[in-house]
Amino acid sequence: MNTATTLEEYLIIEIGLRELYTAWLGDKAIIRYKEHKTILKNPSYRRVKLYIRRKGWSLCVVNYC
Repeated sequence: MNTATTLEEYLIIEIGLRELYTAWLGDKAIIRYKEHKTILKNPSYRRVKLYIRRKGWSLCVVNYC
């Protein structure tokens, strides 16, 4: 199989999964990390990921509700 085709297919699948994740989150997401609780309105995959990185939190410990 052509590597360019494989890469394009992978990127299409990844974009689709991110969109499904955003739809699954809904209108708001509650992020809990240790004793902190944050509500994100209109969350998307990108916004949640950037928020967690800016805070310096570990993805392994964060709980989504």
